Amino acid sequence: MKEKMQEGLRSEMQKPAIVMIDELKEKIRSDINESGIHWVLLEPLIRDLYEEVQALSRKMADAEREAYQKSVVKNNADNKTCSN
Repeated sequence: MKEKMQEGLRSEMQKPAIVMIDELKEKIRSDINESGIHWVLLEPLIRDLYEEVQALSRKMADAEREAYQKSVVKNNADNKTCSN
């Protein structure tokens, strides 16, 4: 019973994604302003970060697609075994 209550509290305390995104944006703005970096240097810096995020997103999507395809193949094989 106590575990269920703690689990419920944990799920209630999770921040919504939109709140996390807004907080991250504000932190990035604040860090950029505090860094003193010249605004001309921001574009290439942000482009590099964006390209890194894009590459990671592609990598994650490929890994998830591969895991899904393996799962489908395994389920099909299991279903054939059960029906025989």
